[in-house]
Amino acid sequence: MPDFNKALAYGMEHEDRFLSRLKAQYPHSVKIDGSFKQFDFYLADIDSKVELKTDIKSNETGNFVVEAYHYGKPSGITTTTADFWVFNDGKHYYWVDPDTIKNLILTSGIRQARFVGDGDTVEKRAYLMPKKWIIEKSMRWDVEETGQS
Repeated sequence: MPDFNKALAYGMEHEDRFLSRLKAQYPHSVKIDGSFKQFDFYLADIDSKVELKTDIKSNETGNFVVEAYHYGKPSGITTTTADFWVFNDGKHYYWVDPDTIKNLILTSGIRQARFVGDGDTVEKRAYLMPKKWIIEKSMRWDVEETGQS
């Protein structure tokens, strides 16, 4: 299992890069620091909240992880107040309304998986959402600044 501190640093690096991208279009964007379940970024210019989900492993598995419970408590999709969830696979950012994700979960019959995620020490419950579903439902997508496609 990867070291928690490495996983945390990796996630923070992606958050900082994403914030730079946001600020280019929405200069008054801010990152919410600390352990805040509801969302990660606030875009004051358009009064919107964004949750960033970086899941590089989705390129291998074909699924994005949509967390629902962690440490025995509701988290992720069950606690979000974000207007947008943005899935980052290292190449693209896919923007999706959280209600769309919830509807996909309810209408598809997808079941929760239980596993200990990279950098975690306890089991989480999450939906393994087919990446193609997120891509099909995304209202916008952006290419990562590395220029990869």
